[in-house]
Amino acid sequence: MGKKRWIVPVVISVGALGYGIFATANLQGDVYWLPIGIVGLTFTIIWFTIIGPMLRNRRILRTGESGTARVLRMFETGVTVNNNPMVKLELEVTPPRGSTYITNTRVLVSRLNPMMYGPGTQVAVKIDPKDPQQVVIDPEATAVNAGLGHAGAPVAASAEVNAKRNAAMTAMLEASDKIRTEVLNSPASRETTGTILSLWALDVTVNDMAAGMEFLVEVDMPGRAPLNVEIKGVVAHGNLQKYQIGTRVRLKYDPADPERRITISGVV
Repeated sequence: MGKKRWIVPVVISVGALGYGIFATANLQGDVYWLPIGIVGLTFTIIWFTIIGPMLRNRRILRTGESGTARVLRMFETGVTVNNNPMVKLELEVTPPRGSTYITNTRVLVSRLNPMMYGPGTQVAVKIDPKDPQQVVIDPEATAVNAGLGHAGAPVAASAEVNAKRNAAMTAMLEASDKIRTEVLNSPASRETTGTILSLWALDVTVNDMAAGMEFLVEVDMPGRAPLNVEIKGVVAHGNLQKYQIGTRVRLKYDPADPERRITISGVV
């Protein structure tokens, strides 16, 4: 049913584009149909491949039923957002009622941890009550259960691998915390707001009370176009539900380097 929604806007856009090409080739006056067709076709592609799925995922995260899923396979899609790859996951979903089933979903992963949803990973999901085949990974619930494998079993990994991973993640979070402290305490820092576009668990916990998180935030920049910025930090498990896709947040940043020296100071 979803693919049928493409038909009308695509036909209209292609028709306008074709007529515009014809009018241009024949030097007719109504060549304005050419840019109309180009813009219409471009917007249709962007809407149905990016904007539409984003709005659908927000709805499912807000209204969907909670379930769990195990990643069976992961595929590259060739799509990146701010250098973060989008992957396609084949999931074995366990709904709150009924038997397990297999479906697919797409999700952005951090370029720093591209295998965060590797085969065998157990994740929390939200299931569309109108169409169980439509599922979205619930990053907040997954973050709380970070480090768990299928059916809650610990993920097997060598002590050396775990030590190196934890050391790298800890160093990265310490560097982010240093920037956060400097920006929050600097009299030159400025305040603004932004919207969380995506978020990922960094697969590391702090004192068993907080999760390392990475946020992709659309930052409202006074006097210029918004910036999409990655912000890393630690969030207490009890506060994870406050930070969801679409949440408006308060930000402080260094005007000399707003893309790297920026931190979240709270929820709007």
